[in-house]
Amino acid sequence: CNMADEDMLNENMQDIDCAPEDEHNHRGDDASLEARDDTANPPVKVEDLPLSERIQLAKNCPNPFGVLKPGLFIDALDSINSWCVSSIVDIDEHMLKVHFDGWPNKWDEWMRISSYKIAPFRKHSTGYTGQTKVAIRKSDLPAEEYLAIIQKIDTCIKNDLKGLGAIESTQFYRGEIFTTLDHLMGKSYEGTDSELFEVAVQFIKKIIELVTAYFKLVPDMVATFNEIKQEYDLYLVDENAAIASCYPEFIDMLKNVFCLNARLLRFYLKHDRPPAELKTSICKPIAGKDFEISKMKNEDLDFEDVRELVGKKKDLDFGLFYEFLDHFHLHGGFEAVRKALKCVVPADGELTLPLDLVPIITSPFRNCGAVISQSYAKDMADEVQAVILGRLESMTDDEMKEIEKTTLNNLLSELREFLCIALDETAIDEKLETVKLSMALRFLRSSNMK
Repeated sequence: CNMADEDMLNENMQDIDCAPEDEHNHRGDDASLEARDDTANPPVKVEDLPLSERIQLAKNCPNPFGVLKPGLFIDALDSINSWCVSSIVDIDEHMLKVHFDGWPNKWDEWMRISSYKIAPFRKHSTGYTGQTKVAIRKSDLPAEEYLAIIQKIDTCIKNDLKGLGAIESTQFYRGEIFTTLDHLMGKSYEGTDSELFEVAVQFIKKIIELVTAYFKLVPDMVATFNEIKQEYDLYLVDENAAIASCYPEFIDMLKNVFCLNARLLRFYLKHDRPPAELKTSICKPIAGKDFEISKMKNEDLDFEDVRELVGKKKDLDFGLFYEFLDHFHLHGGFEAVRKALKCVVPADGELTLPLDLVPIITSPFRNCGAVISQSYAKDMADEVQAVILGRLESMTDDEMKEIEKTTLNNLLSELREFLCIALDETAIDEKLETVKLSMALRFLRSSNMK
C-alpha cells in the first residue's frame, strides 16, 4: 500500500480485520495469498510464485497489517514527522491508540485506522527509534515469559527461522525480540533482580545463536537479497523476503551485545562479572585480570563519557564481553560471517551478495579488538580484506557504472574499522587510499565515462 496516498489506503483498509485474536488464523497473512484448490491440488505457497507475481501481490496487499489488535507492532509518524517503532495499545471501530517504543506514555496518540500516519511494521522504520539516552518501557515480564521467548527462538533456529509466516516473522524477529533485548540490556538489576539478570544473560546468548543462524543462511538468501532490492514490500507477503529483511535489527542486536551502543553499555558498566568458563580460544588470555576493579572504575561515568568509551574503543574488556564473544565463536558465528562475505564473489554467473550489505555485516565487530585473540583476528582480517578488495578490483565496467559512490565509501570506511581490530591503521589507510585511486582511474578509463 502506498501510505502517502490516503485514498488508496482507505480503499485497502476496507479489508482490514479488527476482530479479536482468537477469531483468526494468525497465519492469515500468508493463507489469504495462497492459490488454493482443496479438491485437487495442494496450496501454492507465495514463496513459490514467480517474482513478478510476488511483487504484484506485495503492491496490492489487501491486509498489510495482519490482524489489528493491541500489542501489534506498526510504524507511526510522531509529532516531528519521523517514522517510529510503535505498537497498538487500544483499538475501537475506527481508531487506534498508538504507543511509541522507548518514549513515555504521554506521547501516546489516537489515530484513525485510515490515517497516513500509520504503516505496516518496518515499512519505514529500522532498529531503535526511542529516546537517545534511556528507553522508557513497561515494567518487567515474569522470568517465565522471558524463558518462553527463549524457547520460541530456539524452535525458530531449529527450523532455519521459518514457519512463522511473513507478517509474524517481522513482528517477532524485528519487533518482539528486538525490543525485549533492548529492554533487558537497558534496565538496572540492583537489589533482588539477580535471578532476572541471569535470565537476561541467557536471553542474550540465545540472541547470539539466532544471529549466528541468520549468518549461516546468508549464502542461501543471496537471490532473496537481490529481490528485495527490486521490491522491498515483498516482506509483507513472502516469508523468505521477511526473514532476509531482518538484517538491520539482527545486526543492531549484535552491536548491542558487542559494546557498540553507548545507551546499553551500562549493562556492562554496572553489572559486569568474570566470564563463565570459556570454551574456545577466540578470546585473549584473562589470567590475572580483575574485572571488579574495571567495573568500579567505570560505573559512575555519565552518558557522554560512555559514548567516548565506545567511540575510542577504550576499556571495553568486560568479563561478559569475553563470555558473549566466546559463545558467538562456539556456535560458528565468525566462520558464518566469513562464508557470508565470500558471497560477494561472482561464481558461474550466479547472483552475488549486494555490496551495500558488506559494511552492515562487518559493522558489529569493530570493538572486538578489546577481547579477541590477535592471531585469530589477523587471520580473519587478512581473509576479509582479500575477499572484499579482490571483489572491487574485479568489478566489470557495467558494475562500476551502477555502483553508487555512497555505497563504495561506506564499504571502505566500515572495512577500515573492521580491519583495525588486528592490522596496523597506517598500513590500512594507505591500502584503502590506493584502492580508491585505482577505482577512480578505472572509472575514468571505462567506456561509461562518455
